[in-house]
Formats: sequence, C-alpha cells, structure tokens
Amino acid sequence: MTGSQGLRCFAFVIAAATCGVGCGSSNSGTPAGGGSGGGGATGSGGTTGTGGQAGTGTGTGGAAGTGGASGSGGGGGVGGAAGHPGGGGGTAGGGAGGGVPCFTTTCASGQVCVYGTVIPNMGNAYTTYTCGDNPCGADPLSCSCARALCVGPGAASCTGVSGTTLMCTFESVCASPETLIATPTGERRITDILPGDLVYSADGNALRAVPVLRIGQTPVYHHHVMRVALADGAVLEMSAGHPTADGRTFGQLRAGDVLDGVAIVSSELVPYRFSRTYDILPASRTGTYVAAGRLVGSTLSP
Repeated sequence: MTGSQGLRCFAFVIAAATCGVGCGSSNSGTPAGGGSGGGGATGSGGTTGTGGQAGTGTGTGGAAGTGGASGSGGGGGVGGAAGHPGGGGGTAGGGAGGGVPCFTTTCASGQVCVYGTVIPNMGNAYTTYTCGDNPCGADPLSCSCARALCVGPGAASCTGVSGTTLMCTFESVCASPETLIATPTGERRITDILPGDLVYSADGNALRAVPVLRIGQTPVYHHHVMRVALADGAVLEMSAGHPTADGRTFGQLRAGDVLDGVAIVSSELVPYRFSRTYDILPASRTGTYVAAGRLVGSTLSP
C-alpha cells in the first residue's frame, strides 16, 4: 500500500464512522438502528465483507440507520443479522431494548400496553393504562387472544387494538339493591343473596334451582340506570350495559320491544339512588337468573 492509498483509506474509515453515528441518532438515538448498538458500526464494518458493498448498503444506506433496519440488514451478512433485531426494537417502541411505549411509561419487551376507559357513571369517564404480558405470542395482538388482559372496575370488554396497545372499556353494570330474585322459597332482594343460596336459572331447556357461585357489588358515583317498565307491571332498574338473557343490553331496550316474552311499556335513563350496584352468578350453563319475574343475564359470567 502506498502512502496516498493509506491516506484515502483512513479518510474513508472516518467518513463511514461519522455517517454511522449520525444515522443511528436519527433512528433511535443509538448508533446503528436501535437495539444493535453497533449496527451502524458493523454496517461500515460491512465494508469488510460483501455486506458493505451490497447496499452500499451498509455504508451509505445501511449506515444510515434506517437503511440497515428497513433493508433487512443491508447486505444480509453480519450487518443484516444485526440490522433485523435492531429494526424489531424500533418497531416495538424504540431501540431501548425493544420496549413498548405506554403513555408515560414503557413496557418491557414481550409486554403490551393495556389502555382502559372506565365509565362509572354513564358520562364522566376516565382512563387507565398498565403493562401486561403479551398472551398472543408470535400472532398479531388482537382481542381474541388478549381479551383476558382487560381487567378493571365493572364489566370489561375489549374494544380493539392500536399498534401495541390493547383498548379496553370498563362499565359499572349491575342491578339496584331492591331487585327481587326468584328463589325456591320466594322472591328475595339481591342484596340478601349469598354464595350457595338457591336461585332459579335457565339450565338446559328448563328453569332450575341452582346454587349461586358468586356475588358482586360495584361502587358507583353519580350513576345512571335504565328504568324499564313492563306490560305486566314489573319494573327493573339495571345499568345500561347489563346483559339481558338473549344477548342484548338494557341500554338497547326501547318501548315496544319485548323482554323475556313481555312487552316493554317504557325505557328511560334515570339517576341512580344508591351507592353500589349488585349482581349474582348462578351455577348454570347460562349464568342467567330471574329478576322481577324476568330472565336476565349476569355481568359475572366468564
């Protein structure tokens, strides 16, 4: 090697190193594309193998940080292997170890952000967020595989997915303490029902007396409920999200509809007079129970 060749080689190495630092900061703030640290450096190192030549790839495009990640690692050699994990870290939320952004915090690698909207009073909602282990594994995040992460106050439902964030809604949905429940010994207030007590529930093709598995009560503030009056004189006060026995909710019921075979005379949203709502779960296939003479669903069903 002549002296002039040595100087040109030295200038090339400095230029490659400078490009590697600049591109890494534009991608994730670390050299060479996120999690691979040396991805940019290894990219310029790509000049030692065909990797550097393959996408000048790793020198100009690859060392450009983003080029290393999006080009499947620029030359597909050592630099390519390092670039691919780095890109994964970037997709998951930043080159800092593949963490997942979750509003004011960052979830660890392998977790997802669970964003919850809590509706305790049919209007004044508030939000929560937490991290949870991703149960979907290599499959795309979806409600079908991650629904169990929606755990919070009231009845939970998974409403969708946004990137690495699972969207959940929690509603206070139960019955008023005055709701009368049908039992083998007559009607009893729902607040007097305890686990093990017998209540009537649809089980198979018949209405049977079955024990209560669980009871629940939810604190509510400035809550509203649906006041549903039936043609037979029965009146039920249930939260709008409480299920009927046929899969609807009380918030969907309107005058002229039918509830368990009886016509609805009126259905209106009214202020709730109590500080808690109540529910029970019978040990039957349906989890339904008879309230004010009508078969309704339970929010405690799995």
